[in-house]
Amino acid sequence: MDEYKNNTTSNKSKLGKIIVVINLILLIPVAGILTYQFTYKELGKTNKAAKETLSTIETIESVKEKEQIVRDYDFVHQMSNNLIVAEDGKIRGYQEVTLENVELAIKMLEKDPFIVEELNKWKAGNFENVVEVHNYCWRILDGNEGKAIDVFQEGVDKAKSDIMKE
Repeated sequence: MDEYKNNTTSNKSKLGKIIVVINLILLIPVAGILTYQFTYKELGKTNKAAKETLSTIETIESVKEKEQIVRDYDFVHQMSNNLIVAEDGKIRGYQEVTLENVELAIKMLEKDPFIVEELNKWKAGNFENVVEVHNYCWRILDGNEGKAIDVFQEGVDKAKSDIMKE
């Protein structure tokens, strides 16, 4: 009788382990798919906006105007450099992230609805979008080094503090 109870308990234990393993096998791909869809949906939005902006810039005939637009996007790019971790560790140029600078960037790039929307989040102290903002400007500037891959939390904390105290 004891042997029967031991076998039953052992079988239940094995069944429980099998169920856990099956659940993990099913959940891992689902989690991966959801992460992929969320990440690339946001990335797609950023890439689409950058392509539209590049198309608009290409139609501008004035060399001086194009150069000014590049400087304007570089200003935002350099602000975002304080807030990101670069894929290859290469970051070139910094601008302080202050309320004054964010407002100036919004004014300079007021014809770009994507960047205006994203920078208004910065004004409110929300910097969750820094990787997207950086890479958006980076694409417009034809970047080939220093692509953002993560948030530099110390930089974000400083920017929040600076913006909120102004």
